[in-house]
Amino acid sequence: MTIIRSLRQKKYRLRNYDFKLLFFVMLVSIAGLVVVRSATDGIDSAGSSFTIFQKQVMGLVVGVIGMVLISLMDYHKLLKWVPLWYVLNVGVLAYLYFFVSYNVNGARRWIPIGTFLTIQPSELSKLVITLVCTAYVAKFRDKINHPLVLLGLLIVVAPPLALIIKQPALSATLVHVFIIVVIVYVAGISYKWVFGVIGAGLAAVAALWLLMNQEGQVLFQKIFEPHQVKRLNDFFFGSGTTTDQSYQQDYSVMAIAGGRLHGKGLNNASFDSVKNGNFLSEEQSDFIWAVVGEELGFIGCCVIMALLALIIFQGIMIARRAKDLEGRLIAIGITSMFAFQTFVNIGVATKVLPNTGMQLPFISAGITSQISVFAAIGLLLNVSLQRQELDNRT
Repeated sequence: MTIIRSLRQKKYRLRNYDFKLLFFVMLVSIAGLVVVRSATDGIDSAGSSFTIFQKQVMGLVVGVIGMVLISLMDYHKLLKWVPLWYVLNVGVLAYLYFFVSYNVNGARRWIPIGTFLTIQPSELSKLVITLVCTAYVAKFRDKINHPLVLLGLLIVVAPPLALIIKQPALSATLVHVFIIVVIVYVAGISYKWVFGVIGAGLAAVAALWLLMNQEGQVLFQKIFEPHQVKRLNDFFFGSGTTTDQSYQQDYSVMAIAGGRLHGKGLNNASFDSVKNGNFLSEEQSDFIWAVVGEELGFIGCCVIMALLALIIFQGIMIARRAKDLEGRLIAIGITSMFAFQTFVNIGVATKVLPNTGMQLPFISAGITSQISVFAAIGLLLNVSLQRQELDNRT
């Protein structure tokens, strides 16, 4: 009813809609559908009656509908409901941790719905954390550098982060942390805190590096999961030969290199295809970039990277032109999420970064991921829409 009333009152005008951002999003999403279709064989690994591609289409349809609805909701009204979003978010994450036994490769990150669908709460949590941090920082904008205010923010975000990292989902936790850090930075935190955090971070990295080099130490194993320890050790101290922990990244690099300039073509049946040889266990999600490189080649990679870069650039421009601090923080939080996930996913696929599972926005398979990124775009569109309306009144 609120949306209909806003349209009738001409609070939002169609000509103010950011169709440029929408165009980039739909282009890269269609490219994602094509790549996912090529990366999968039409049979869901969990025995579902829906194929991975069909689920991706469902996620796209639901995501687009949600995007349009959210883009017409005043983000200020969404921020008023932040306590509810926060409680629901923590409640769902707690329910997943304590009561759901659904397990995939040693991780409990999904809640099954019926016999054919699952949702991943950590994906939706990214949006909730963005709204929660925005509301908190905006409320204490004049005291953002006070230690008690920063401590309060840590206390607020600690429960969802703890529940996510216990799934375990280190990559999702890192995305949340990055969003929080960027929002606090844009809010105007003092450079004394910035340099202090950087110094503490470098010291922590140095300490972890020393621990990794010590024989028989156990502290490092207590901080990270066993498979994460193996991945880090192999990445930094590997002998250069393929091991159980590095084979996916090695084959990913081979696939990308094998695509050369033009690629081997979508749905190709080439006998020397890394994808067709089933050398990648998550080619439809975590290693989707390997499929892009092998089948679309260097040109295809550049086109998709350009579209993702344009979306990120557009998000930055929306943040710069937002009419208030709340809009600016929402836009930059969402944009930082897209940028971080893009950087890490491609970095892992090209073996620039240690192996960690992270989906590529708009490209990787996953219903919850699709819905969450389109909901995020809806928030961006709403922030931009209200800024444009403000400009028209001046």
